[in-house]
Amino acid sequence: MRIPRFFVAPESIDLLNQQANLSEQALINQISNVLRLREGDLVDVLDNQGQIYRCRLKTKPAGKKSAESSWFATIESSMKATGEPARPLEIALPMLRPNRYEWALEKLTELGATSIVPLLVQHSVTRDGKLSRWQNIVKEAAEQCERAFVPEIYSPIPIEAYLKRLTTDEPDSTIFICAERAEAMTLPAVLCNQNILAPHKISVIVGAEGGFTEDELKMAEELGVVPVTLGSRILRAETAAIYALSLIVSYLEQNNKLSGTT
Repeated sequence: MRIPRFFVAPESIDLLNQQANLSEQALINQISNVLRLREGDLVDVLDNQGQIYRCRLKTKPAGKKSAESSWFATIESSMKATGEPARPLEIALPMLRPNRYEWALEKLTELGATSIVPLLVQHSVTRDGKLSRWQNIVKEAAEQCERAFVPEIYSPIPIEAYLKRLTTDEPDSTIFICAERAEAMTLPAVLCNQNILAPHKISVIVGAEGGFTEDELKMAEELGVVPVTLGSRILRAETAAIYALSLIVSYLEQNNKLSGTT
């Protein structure tokens, strides 16, 4: 039977008393009403800093400050959490309709994205988003797929500001921009011809429906961003992001196996 996983704030882990505080209301609801767990059940608690704690659930009786009981857990063992890609992987995905964007966030988390940037481009269909809802979606997806960390979700940012920040603050990163109908190499071909295991971080920028404008592509190339195509078919933005990330994760994992690294 799969043991439930929960991410908590680092300060919720009390190593002195070997306890994990699970009194956040969302956690109480998930434990009590969604999963219907009982006192004595095993759970895995992650601190989002790389450690996972095998714990046993305990109830905290209602007190003066609370009319209902809450939960905590006693720590029985701990170890380094796994489930992360070999390198930080960032996806810059343009703003889409809410249901499609939320679906993409979930799948990108499952595939191993370490950070996701909501991008504002010329062809964005919307410029509104709920950051707190996005954070909950990736947190739940990270728990489900057994990640060690919850991906970071940034506030929406215009592509011009994002490109300048990325190329200025992270010069050791490899940055790809998916350019449909462009005279560029396919992403698999570029991966085979570039040593992308050396850079600190790999970023992929995806366009909205209708692609990037000529000015956006020109600006990206002038800043050293590598243009790539994803094949002869035109993909939806969320499909392109998932496909690109899948190719990169597969490439990294295969190379790690060949080199004997983890």
